[in-house]
Amino acid sequence: MKSQKTPLISEIKSTLSKSLSLILFLVQLFFASLNFFILNQPAIGTYQFLASIFCAYVFFHSLKKEVKEWHHYVLSLITTIGIISVISVADLRAGPIYWSFALPLIYYMLLGTQKGLTFSLIAFFPLAGILFLRSDLDHNIPYRSVLNFTLAYFSVWTICHLYERHRMTVHLALQKMALGDALTGIQNRHALKLFFESIKDNQENLHTLVIDIDHFKSINDQFGHETGDKILIEMTELLKSRVDSKDIYRLGGEEFLVILEEAPDNEALSLAESLRRTVEQSTFAHEETDINITVSIGVSKFQYGQAFNEFLRLADKNLYRAKNAGRNQVCSG
Repeated sequence: MKSQKTPLISEIKSTLSKSLSLILFLVQLFFASLNFFILNQPAIGTYQFLASIFCAYVFFHSLKKEVKEWHHYVLSLITTIGIISVISVADLRAGPIYWSFALPLIYYMLLGTQKGLTFSLIAFFPLAGILFLRSDLDHNIPYRSVLNFTLAYFSVWTICHLYERHRMTVHLALQKMALGDALTGIQNRHALKLFFESIKDNQENLHTLVIDIDHFKSINDQFGHETGDKILIEMTELLKSRVDSKDIYRLGGEEFLVILEEAPDNEALSLAESLRRTVEQSTFAHEETDINITVSIGVSKFQYGQAFNEFLRLADKNLYRAKNAGRNQVCSG
């Protein structure tokens, strides 16, 4: 079974790609014009013009939220090559080396913490080497230039690294609060909607199991809500023992939903029946009393082009069929 991507992280990357690709497009186009018409550097100007075309390509894809991971690598690569090329031939007194300080920021924004760290380190050596070889030889200028560049570059690099780590920590904490169920720790209805939006146009063989604990209100009335909460937690652990936790959602109350990607009809029904029997044969602890429960399960197959509400409505329809059939049943359709 495939693991699901995190929708919010994908959304953030798409936003970053849109903003950064637009900025890089404008910068590359500006310097391409400058090198063509004023500085008489047609080779670099041609490269920058081609780079600007790719930046525009990524920007338009980001508008449609179709940015791919390789787009980020190519954006990083062409920007790095462009800056190194300019530093290699331009007059250093004009300050082209300053553009290299933008590289760690670009790497961390597009590639994340670990790859940003790696790319920043790799880029440092050719930049420092070119600066050393092209600096004036008087008064130990090459050594002084590289020393100052190293301190400045590593300062920017460190700030980018610390900021990105902090940003990701905060983002993951907020995402857990927004998309997680506080009681059971699994994903909630909002997370399900985001997942559905991410797969609705390219998923052909997806099944859902809507699982509802039978007579749960009477359990709360008889044993108390604290016991009801414990049963929900134990139910979650039971589901996690059979299905990847990334595929389990709590829709609210005593209702859970399990996603099965690329599962044939018979496999989905077999798993639903197996879960039903497992719950029926399990005992849930309440102080010194063991509680037995049952579940009703509705199995539905995702249909191409379904809206989210229609998708859930059909899943619930099969669940209600199971309940109307006497509960402790599996129904599909």
